[in-house]
Amino acid sequence: MSSLLRAANDYVRGGLSVIPVRDKIAYGPLLPKRYDERQKKNVATWNDYQTRQPTIGELETWFTNPNVNGVAGVGGSVSGNLCVIDFDVPSFYTRWRSLVGKSLSSRTTPLPTQQTPSGGYQVWFRCAEPGRNQKLAWVSSGDKQEIAIETRATGGYALLPPSLHPNGGTYKAIDG
Repeated sequence: MSSLLRAANDYVRGGLSVIPVRDKIAYGPLLPKRYDERQKKNVATWNDYQTRQPTIGELETWFTNPNVNGVAGVGGSVSGNLCVIDFDVPSFYTRWRSLVGKSLSSRTTPLPTQQTPSGGYQVWFRCAEPGRNQKLAWVSSGDKQEIAIETRATGGYALLPPSLHPNGGTYKAIDG
């Protein structure tokens, strides 16, 4: 069994809905097709997995396909009200940890946290109302702004270990 298939099975057993990805994008050739009125054609969609978990057969098809190089957890109610705080700028995560550290350290189980191959961090948690994807903070880089922190919740997904990033690195669990 491949490491991606084993991981995907574990995530589904843990209550997450998952989808196959390639280079951080939902892998359309394996996903259901729906007619899109705007585009006037059938397009791949991962919408089904925002309301249900994949079947064992779907997992086996997806995560044994050589073109799939990642597994993503779907946010929102389908995954037990999952929300992910995605810190693209590492110093924002460090500052956040220093501000909430005492309340986090009093938990009997640490929040699942992973480091992304680009150096960022993602903190996974379940809450009463995860909301939708939101951009929370930006940083200026020359004449443009880049997202520093965002959430991935209802309508979104985030990659999970051992997914491969386009830069060649893998997502790594560091806590929880």
